[in-house]
Amino acid sequence: MNTNFKIGDSICWTLRCPMDTGLSFKDFTDFINDYTDIEVEDAFIKGEIIYYDESLALVVEVKEMTQDMFPFTLFTNEVKSRFSHFVAKNKDPYQRYLCLDTKSMTSLFYYDLARIAVA
Repeated sequence: MNTNFKIGDSICWTLRCPMDTGLSFKDFTDFINDYTDIEVEDAFIKGEIIYYDESLALVVEVKEMTQDMFPFTLFTNEVKSRFSHFVAKNKDPYQRYLCLDTKSMTSLFYYDLARIAVA
């Protein structure tokens, strides 16, 4: 997985992308198996990077995805609440976005639910 991102880049994210970072992906894989019915082989999200904070996260405006990846995406207002400097180019409140941790390439959706599961 390419880790030299810039705004405007196209990206195709799959559930295997965290494995490509070389970081431990066991917890993420266990989470996928325990909490979702996603077919890892076929699931993907494609889009354009519209926000990038090298030390925190990148935000992808979703252009195409398999239906089973819907839970990994966020609506405009959910992204705005997480990133104070985020400005949506697309004014559609139902536009879907994928937010990824820049180091692990893991969806922030995973971190949110993992935190709830521990509490």
